Formats: sequence, structure tokens, C-alpha cells
Amino acid sequence: MKPNTLALVSALLVAAAAVPAAAQSSAVQVAAAAGTATDERGVRSSVVTLAPSLLVTNGPNVTFTLGATATRFASTASQIGGSMALSAATPVSPSGFALSLNTGASATQASFDATFAQADLTPAVNWTAGALTLIGGVHLASGYTAVSQTTTTQSPGGPLQPSQPVQTTQLVSESRSASAPSYGADVRVGTGSPVATLLSFREEPTHVGGMLVTDQLVGATMNFAGGTSLSALLGHRDAPDERMGFASASVAVPIAANLSLTMAGGQYPSNRLTGAAGGQFFCMGVRLLFGGGGPALPQPAGVGTPAPQETRLAIRATDADSVAVAGDWDAWKPVPAARASNGVWYVDLPLKAGEYRYAFLVDGREWRVPQGAVAVDDGFGGKAAYVTVRTADSVLAKHNQEDNR
Repeated sequence: MKPNTLALVSALLVAAAAVPAAAQSSAVQVAAAAGTATDERGVRSSVVTLAPSLLVTNGPNVTFTLGATATRFASTASQIGGSMALSAATPVSPSGFALSLNTGASATQASFDATFAQADLTPAVNWTAGALTLIGGVHLASGYTAVSQTTTTQSPGGPLQPSQPVQTTQLVSESRSASAPSYGADVRVGTGSPVATLLSFREEPTHVGGMLVTDQLVGATMNFAGGTSLSALLGHRDAPDERMGFASASVAVPIAANLSLTMAGGQYPSNRLTGAAGGQFFCMGVRLLFGGGGPALPQPAGVGTPAPQETRLAIRATDADSVAVAGDWDAWKPVPAARASNGVWYVDLPLKAGEYRYAFLVDGREWRVPQGAVAVDDGFGGKAAYVTVRTADSVLAKHNQEDNR
């Protein structure tokens, strides 16, 4: 790698290493899928993929993901890869402002003697007013590609020795870096209705290799009562050598506790940083979630245990004047919480057996998850925790998290 690429990847890995050391809670997810896909060369064939990942949180606003993938193509090609992502944000201020930082790094080794790597860093300022969030930041990225190329030449012949073919293998590598303004907006629609929706827009005009490449993205994420989620993305790329529209969609349907059926498909443009070709994909699979241990979740002081038919959800928010909890058991309709003497707010709900996403709305403007609960991006610009109710009369069981990708 060139120094700038190596420095960025190293900085991301050092920052990520500090998260598990102070982790509050963790979970393991295993996803398996089969379908058709395009590899980095642009060759499309049937494919089978296995993707385990470790999900860690350190407080309600820091999330770390460490993942691996193993892919086998029917074209006899295969590849293995690894990735990490770190997301952090400050609490929303009374004026609606918050700072966020998203970082990531990934690398893939393919059987056709090619290596692809990329690192990203995006600091941003967010401003929220009601259902609208405006986002402005800068996207710093660096990519690396190394490909083994074999050439055949003829050796010099002579009177006693005929000319022979000679193969020479050479590693050809390239590193690219880019920086671009990143801006957009999120709008929440239908909160409290059977289908809660987030609409988003992002635009990034990036100079890569002396060429201006502008990507515009419009997305929608819908959370249905019962836990089903649907995401769709429409995009347009404007570059001198690549003008195209693209789209993708995915759906996750819970079929049992900790188990979801997944389906995804679409097309995507080339990666201008790694040189990987654009392509298409369609796959179906399953996603299994194993919740990990963490510190005890907050408990209200001086309050008796919930009734046998109820599940207790609680959060520590000593700075709050009002708190409500909402989840996908009733399409995210906020339910007011009660405050205990130790600053823990709690709600006892008659939940049926199953797995639910939820979060607390603090002072009517900021969504939080309890410290000690594993949580990831909920697709609505915030975080969501998980509660698994094993039986209809269970109390709070355990918290898990899910990748909404």
C-alpha cells in the first residue's frame, strides 16, 4: 500500500481495537445465502456465501462490528474477506445538534490472484428538528488493488536449443485516495402507524484519479409491526466514463426467535477506489443471532417485579424530564415510562413470545437504548435494541442486535 492508504487503515484498526476492550455487550450473527452474483472481475455466476460477524456496543452511542465472509462462485472462483466498522455519536443537544463519526475498513483476497482493500472515515454534523435530520460532513477514503499478471514470452533459440515459451508472473498494485463533501437529509414518516418509514437522500461529488464522480442516493427503510423490515435504494452515478442508474432492495422476515429469512437483489456501479467492476446480485438466505453477555441492564429502585404476564423494559436517564418506550410490537407507538428514585425509567408491557426491536424516546427528541443492550443502526438515524421474550409470561430475557443491511 502507499503510505496514505496504510496510515488510514492503521488508524481505523487502532480506533476499533479500543472498543471491544471496554465493551458493554456483544452478540454474534451468522448469515448464509445462495443466489447469483458478480465477482470483482465482472464475471457473474451462481454463488454461496457464509458471513459470521461480531457485534459490540460500548454505551448507547458506540457500535463496533467485526465480520468475515467466505464466498464460492460456480465459475470456480472463490474469495475470503474481512471487515470492521465503528460508529459513534454524541447525544443530541437541546438545540438539535449532534456529532457523528463512521469509520470502516475491508479487505478481500480472491482466488484469481487479486487483493482488494478499502478504508473510509466520515465525520459529520447532524441537526434534527422534529422528523427532519440534516447531515453534513466529509468522506475520506482510500483503496488498494493488487493483481498478479502472467505474461508469456519466447526464450531465445539457438542452433542446438529451440525457442521455448517462458511465463513470468508480476504483481501489479495501485493505491487511490479521495475526499468529498457528504451531505443529505433524513425524514421520518408514519411514526406510530403500522408502517414506519425513513426516507433519506445523500450526495457525494468525489474526485478520483483526476475524474469527478458524483453519486446521488435515495433510500427508504420500512419497519412493519411484527419485526419485518424492508429497505430499498435508488442511485445515479454521473462520471465521464460511467453514467448509469442503479437500484437494490432487501427484506428480512423473522420466522423464529433469533432467526430471520432474508432476500436481497439489485445492481451496483463500479468501485472507483479498488477498481472492482460493477455488477448484479440476487440471493436468499437465513440470519441467525446469538446474544452475548454484558453488564446488568438498569433496574428501577424501590419497584416490585413485573406481573407474570408482563415484560419490563428500562433505561437509566437521570437527566430526562420525560421518557417513553416504542417498539415494533405495535408499530413504534410511544408508551410513557415511569421514573424510579434512582433515575431509571421503566415500562411493564404484556408482550407475546417473540423478538422485538425497541428504543426509548427521551424528552420527546432523542432516541436512546439502555446501556448494556447490544444495538446497531435502526435504519432511522438512531439505534435499536432487541428483547427476546421466550414465553408469553416471561420477564425481560436478553438483548440482541441485528445488521439491517
